[in-house]
Amino acid sequence: MRIATHQEPVWRSRANFIFHAYVDGDPNYREQLWGRRVEPGLVELCCIPFLLYDIALGDLVRTNDQNILEAAVERRGRVAFRFWLHEAELGPSKELASRLVDMGALVEWSSPHLLSIDAADQRLARVVAGALSELENAGIGVYETADRAHPSGVGSTDGDGHRSV
Repeated sequence: MRIATHQEPVWRSRANFIFHAYVDGDPNYREQLWGRRVEPGLVELCCIPFLLYDIALGDLVRTNDQNILEAAVERRGRVAFRFWLHEAELGPSKELASRLVDMGALVEWSSPHLLSIDAADQRLARVVAGALSELENAGIGVYETADRAHPSGVGSTDGDGHRSV
């Protein structure tokens, strides 16, 4: 079994619960997630997903009796991105992370190549998407959003922070 782990979850101080999610529905490939248990079976996500889609930092998710993620219950309006660096050189990697943090984003490293990025709202998501697009066009790496409904990472939200499809 392969398990992707979060060594430095961005909301570690809030977290009180660790659970898993199947990657692409495969029980032998999992992502370990950090969360804050709100009530039995209901967890606030406290890390930025490395491999999962349609959930983001701060979302409420439902887990089963085996502590496996079942579904997103409430999206909170945040947007998760991933950036794959073609070269895992320390200097450019740190520069990229610093640039994103200076914009107001939160970041988590999965590996020297893979960076997960959180944008707290749609305004910041547009800024982050623009910066990542520039880096992609420069040949530094490739990016994606974890939101399949809005592949650019930018979508509309209602007053409750829910994205419209």
